[in-house]
Amino acid sequence: TDRAGGGAAVGGPDEAAVDELAALLNQAGFAPGSVTPAQAERAARLSQGFGDALRSARSRWGRLLWTVHPGPLRWRR
Repeated sequence: TDRAGGGAAVGGPDEAAVDELAALLNQAGFAPGSVTPAQAERAARLSQGFGDALRSARSRWGRLLWTVHPGPLRWRR
């Protein structure tokens, strides 16, 4: 079920996948060296899936801008 803005888009990632990715990222961040190659691959696939779902929810023009937008290159670090 969709909670006030908390549900996934149709065909997008579900809550369990978000929880799984969060757990893997926490493990990698707070227990360095404890993530197996299989877990790292799973996290990479999940994050790519989230990006794909976000991109596909945009209009054709929005997807084009997403690809070429230089904004992240200019963010302060």
